[in-house]
Amino acid sequence: MTRMGLVQVALLAALVVVYYGGVVRVAGEPLARRVLNVVAERSAWVRTWSLADADAVSRLVLAGLMQVFFLAALIAIFPISWGKVLPQRVDLVLVLLGVVLGVAEAALGTQLAFLASRVVDAVQRHGPPMSLEAWLTVARGGWMRYYLRTAAVAPRPLLVGATTLYVVGEELIFRGVVIGSSLHVLGVGLVAALSVFLFLLAQVFYTPGWRTALFPLMGALVVGVTHAYLLIVVPDITPLIVAHETMFLVTVL
Repeated sequence: MTRMGLVQVALLAALVVVYYGGVVRVAGEPLARRVLNVVAERSAWVRTWSLADADAVSRLVLAGLMQVFFLAALIAIFPISWGKVLPQRVDLVLVLLGVVLGVAEAALGTQLAFLASRVVDAVQRHGPPMSLEAWLTVARGGWMRYYLRTAAVAPRPLLVGATTLYVVGEELIFRGVVIGSSLHVLGVGLVAALSVFLFLLAQVFYTPGWRTALFPLMGALVVGVTHAYLLIVVPDITPLIVAHETMFLVTVL
């Protein structure tokens, strides 16, 4: 564990926090408004979609594209041991297992979110407990509404494409770059913890409150811990991408 290695890890963590916590808002908001204006003026979408729907779809696609550029910047800055995260060939068995894993993660994340909501209701001192329907309504706020609106109005290929674009970026950043560039510096336990922490932190940005963040956090905890461990044990990010995509589609469809 060298001082230079620790500096690189700290810089990587800082860049991830700054990007998701600030750049997405500072640069993303003006871009999103500009894209919506273009869509409203030139696209046939508004003939069948509301402006809110068009805004959700365009923001989701834009978020994926911005994340791709951020990923490219990270790859250019940090030395990454791609052999620790990318396979030499695609293993179809692992891909199929990724689908099964994604369904299991969706089920476990939902169950943990439900249990967490019950715990919150049990320990709160003010007001009556929230119903499950009320919790689900709250959970659909924040950035989750972009996925849900896109799932409701967009053609399936657009939904899958936009989701895949974002999911691939997340896996390559939080697992590929963070683990691939930091494993030799921090070791297995610390690099897994760092990957999970940054992934959880990114989920809480752009949610209006902690209740809205509760359900996404439970899902991110399941994905973050599982994927960090699996990538270290089995250096193949492909099934993790498949699992993440499957989990998202199971959740929003």
